Amino acid sequence: MKYYLLEEWNKLKEELKDNEGIVLKDIDKIVTENDFNITMNQAKDGSFVFYFTFPNYDDTDAASKFVALALTPQKPRYFTLEYSESIITKEKQFIVGEFLVENGKRVHRNYGPLKSDKIEIFSGFVLDLIENVQKK
Repeated sequence: MKYYLLEEWNKLKEELKDNEGIVLKDIDKIVTENDFNITMNQAKDGSFVFYFTFPNYDDTDAASKFVALALTPQKPRYFTLEYSESIITKEKQFIVGEFLVENGKRVHRNYGPLKSDKIEIFSGFVLDLIENVQKK
């Protein structure tokens, strides 16, 4: 899986290099299979959540540090921990987002920043979202 992620990463990098509307700030960064990781945990209802860790970057150009795929009984859910910058302090921060479809349209829901960019904090947040939705 790590090798597959690296291949896809490199394909996307090549495609984006030719896009005049996108500036790749870390174009020369060397990325290897070891920059990726895949882990999994389980929600209380038995739903599996897979976490994909991507290479670290210094820039905050909307790249994701983590992606979570939650296979819930209702529907799969897709979460990200995205690099961002505070509007007020200009400091790097990490925002939790969810991509979903509402009323037939693609939507990005922003849950705000986390206090830490650690996988344990992100996975706890995702599990809490999944488990609280299922209680309603």
